[in-house]
Amino acid sequence: MSWVETYQQTDTMDISDLKEVLKTLGLPFAGKKRDLISHFIFYHWKDMIPPPTIKDRGLWLQKLYFSKVSFPHDAINNKNLFNRVIILSHRIAPDQGYHYDEGEFTK
Repeated sequence: MSWVETYQQTDTMDISDLKEVLKTLGLPFAGKKRDLISHFIFYHWKDMIPPPTIKDRGLWLQKLYFSKVSFPHDAINNKNLFNRVIILSHRIAPDQGYHYDEGEFTK
C-alpha cells in the first residue's frame, strides 16, 4: 500500500479512532486532523522528509497528497477530459476556431 492510499484511509477515520491508533504507536495525538495523519504517515514512511524550511508538516503533506490525487497522470492524457476543457474554452471564446464533429471538438 502506498502512502497516498494510507493517507486516504486515515483521512476517512474518525479523529477519536485516529488518536487511539497514534496513542498505541506512542506518537503525538494532539492537533489538527492533518497533523495527526502526518504523524502516522511519517512514522510508517521514514524516507518522506519535508524540506527543513517547512514549519507545518501536516499542511505540507496534505498539499502533497492533493497534488497526487487531484490530477493523476492518466487524467491528463484522458481524451474525454481534454474534450471537456475544449468545450469550456469554446463556450468562453468561440472565435478560437474549434468546431464540434461527432462528439469531439477539433481545431
